[in-house]
Amino acid sequence: MGVLIPEDIKKHAIDHRKEEEDLGMETSEDLMEYTEFGDLITILEKNAKLFDIINNMRSAKTRLIGFIKSRNIVAHCRTMSDDERDRFELLVKDWLRIVG
Repeated sequence: MGVLIPEDIKKHAIDHRKEEEDLGMETSEDLMEYTEFGDLITILEKNAKLFDIINNMRSAKTRLIGFIKSRNIVAHCRTMSDDERDRFELLVKDWLRIVG
């Protein structure tokens, strides 16, 4: 059984892939490659049994939210402060601990 992608996320991923296709970009058949980072929380929740490697789903969600906030700093061309870099490094360590 594969990963269940909720319909609203799937539609957005299909639209995103189509946009890239229309621009002549190389595309993938794997819709997961067209989901947004924030969608991962919903996908994890809907497929918790498939992700049994995650020891604590609530902690995983909290760390993913932290990753999203860090990602937004970089994606919007802001510089991460030393504290934000330290926080990101701790998030990575926490994530690795959570997923086993």
